[in-house]
Amino acid sequence: MSDLDAALLRIDEGLDALRALVGPDADLSEAERAEAEKLARSLGDLIGDVAADVDFRPPDDPSVTALAVRRLRLDSLTARLRAEEPISAQLVNVPAPPPSDLELSRASGGNGTSGRDADDSGGSSNGASRSEVSTLAPARVEASIPEQFITILRAARPKTEASRLSLAARILTFVGMLFALFIVYQFWFTDISESRDQHVLLREFKASLRTQAGLDLSGQSSGGSGVLTTGDPGADATASATAAPPPPSAGEPVAILTIPRLDIEAVVVEGSAATQTMQGPGHVRSTPMPGERGNAAIVGRRTTYGAPFADLDRLRPGDRIIATTPRGAFRYKVAERAFTVNEETDRDPFEPTLGNRLTLVTTAPKFLASERLIVRGELIGDPIPPPALNDRGGSIDDAEDGLSPNWGTIPGFLIWTQMLLLAFGVAYLLYRRWLRWPTYLLTTPVLIALLILTFDSFSKLLPSSM
Repeated sequence: MSDLDAALLRIDEGLDALRALVGPDADLSEAERAEAEKLARSLGDLIGDVAADVDFRPPDDPSVTALAVRRLRLDSLTARLRAEEPISAQLVNVPAPPPSDLELSRASGGNGTSGRDADDSGGSSNGASRSEVSTLAPARVEASIPEQFITILRAARPKTEASRLSLAARILTFVGMLFALFIVYQFWFTDISESRDQHVLLREFKASLRTQAGLDLSGQSSGGSGVLTTGDPGADATASATAAPPPPSAGEPVAILTIPRLDIEAVVVEGSAATQTMQGPGHVRSTPMPGERGNAAIVGRRTTYGAPFADLDRLRPGDRIIATTPRGAFRYKVAERAFTVNEETDRDPFEPTLGNRLTLVTTAPKFLASERLIVRGELIGDPIPPPALNDRGGSIDDAEDGLSPNWGTIPGFLIWTQMLLLAFGVAYLLYRRWLRWPTYLLTTPVLIALLILTFDSFSKLLPSSM
């Protein structure tokens, strides 16, 4: 039994109970009248809720006409209870279908049903016998109900407080489900996405090492640069410089960051906007590369997309940080405990310095990008000279500072949101008008894909260090 059939059965049971209370010879007490009024209101609310689900269907749809007949019965019984004119009296020049001989014989068969339906007719202009036939042979009569009748019944549907609360509850439930799905996406699906990107970036970085400097990540070097990742990170020697690679583009792997205390080994990409830090920690474009003279800065996420900097505050003075670039492996020693920086009152952590530093930046506190959490490491040994063609320095966009939203991604987010809402609307119509399982099979993959694209575009709006 479908939900609609179950609702119609409940309505029929309620109408039978109401008819028993307000029969033609009933002499109601105040308590009985109050009970009948309450039952009539409940039935009106139930019919209104069901009507909201079938409102978009054509007037000749069986579910609409079935509900219309029950609405007419409720109106007749309510009119009798309140001594008012029923809705059926508003129908002018609407012909009723002539009953067949079989239907007339059934109506006079004395089965106990015709008397009830004659009472429910409430003295309508079409006569008691026609009302009797309408309930005895619903399939035929419901199919003949004219559109004018359906229109009047829909217009007369009460806009009760219960129906408004039901609509509000449905909207809030839908919004709550979207929010819950977004939380699942942020804290589960993004980790999978980041892990996949890291594997791809690692292969690209190894290929760039072999191409640019004839190096690999086994701790051995054909050019004598001393690149270290799986070799001994405790070696005190500073890596020698190799030939400088061309300037990297945004999103290109530029280094491998290793932090033994936190068990981190992550590929660093060029750029610190949200699009780049979705793949891994991002090197701030306006700062030198690790190993070069000055203040090299890396921004990493703390809560989503693998959260590589989730435990950055656990670092202690003396802990080691190793940054491996195509020009060598460079060791840093944490100089002080992690501290927070306020964007409005404190100094910019990305500004140039005289010392040779590596500055790691993430958000503070977790889940709220109001301040920056900073860890600074001092280079052990001498820095390497910058590339001959060095276009670094200057300012960066607000979206790359780790705290500011990326407003430039709003148009894309709005486009995907509109497509998602349109897909939900089409799926809802198909669900109501077509078979359920084919609708599920057809619309579910499309809705999931659009949900992921919408969530992804919204994630790009958020600060790049969250």
